[in-house]
Amino acid sequence: MKFCLDIESINDTYKLTLNEVKYLKLIFKYYEENKPLSLTSLSKLLGIRPSSAIDTINNLVKKGLLIKKRGALELTEEGLKLAKFIAMKRRVLELYFFYVLNLSIKESKKEAEKVDFLLSCNVIEKMIDKLRKLHKNVELCPHGKNTYCLDFFKIEG
Repeated sequence: MKFCLDIESINDTYKLTLNEVKYLKLIFKYYEENKPLSLTSLSKLLGIRPSSAIDTINNLVKKGLLIKKRGALELTEEGLKLAKFIAMKRRVLELYFFYVLNLSIKESKKEAEKVDFLLSCNVIEKMIDKLRKLHKNVELCPHGKNTYCLDFFKIEG
């Protein structure tokens, strides 16, 4: 039996394994860099054989989050939305750890990656509010990447 996580998004909850989340995050990283990612390349990055990755890839395809195309893995619209949401949570955490807890940029990223997909929308929204009260820009993470906050939360003024 595989351990599944309930990944909360704004309107949905997804049941994903830790591997599925890891794959989504990696595929999204390449999406943001506008680089294609093949099954072979993904496997190399993960340090496994392509045959070991295929079950997880097929599960993401069955869940409607990924499309296998010749030479490339592509996120579906739903997969992209979920991957952006997970990235948004991580980047808000990075901001919070950096500005509120005064962790280094490197430490903030490392800690945020441990729990990014576990926090509820309510907690993330409260973190955004706290950062805004501190007059921090919540649209860019400490690395200068888009947080995607505006895609999911109404942020005023």
